[in-house]
Amino acid sequence: MRCIETRVEPRAARASIRLLSSSRTDSEVSGRHDRLALNSSQANGELESLKADYKRLAATKSNAHEEFGKVLSEKKALQVRLERAMSQIVTLRQEKERSENHCGRCPQGWRLLNATCYYFSDEGLHKRGWEQSRQDCVNKGGDLAVVDTQEKQASRLGYWDGFWIGLKDDHTEGVWKWRDGAALERGYWREGEPNDFYSAEDCAATYPTSKPLEAWNDAPCNTTIKWICEMSP
Repeated sequence: MRCIETRVEPRAARASIRLLSSSRTDSEVSGRHDRLALNSSQANGELESLKADYKRLAATKSNAHEEFGKVLSEKKALQVRLERAMSQIVTLRQEKERSENHCGRCPQGWRLLNATCYYFSDEGLHKRGWEQSRQDCVNKGGDLAVVDTQEKQASRLGYWDGFWIGLKDDHTEGVWKWRDGAALERGYWREGEPNDFYSAEDCAATYPTSKPLEAWNDAPCNTTIKWICEMSP
């Protein structure tokens, strides 16, 4: 029997191989395209989400700025109202003092502060020691001022001189008493005071300072400065 040899033409085989390779390549390209399309869709979704978040944040920031501006405006308005109210209070107090003084509640030259008449020694008068200052107050019908409250101490604001007050420790060093014998309960001493410098400072005076509640010094009683008298209206 004679065998018939089957021969595959090389050209046809190569064509078949190319067809298979082309089909596989198209499939791979299509798969990559699909994946890229999916990734692109996801990226677009994330981008849109980020845009929405940005818009919300921008709106929140804008609202915050607007609210801050409103709060700042309200604060300024309240500050203006407070300053006006304080100015009105000062004016009313001054008018009240003038009215009470004119009504004869305090002698001429005296000032009514916290329901007490005060005399601040005049610029034209000679300065005096503590005892001489007290005698002048007594001659006027009063006595050296007892400054035993914060309100009384704060009323010294606006004066740029030292003034004797009715306080001393000449009987027992360090035991301060008012001129009526009452013990000192609360002092408004400067830092480091009283220090009884050279063991010769037994009388108290109040001086101008940026801290109204830290204004007292002890000083030699013969030091000549101004003085403050007080009396009941």
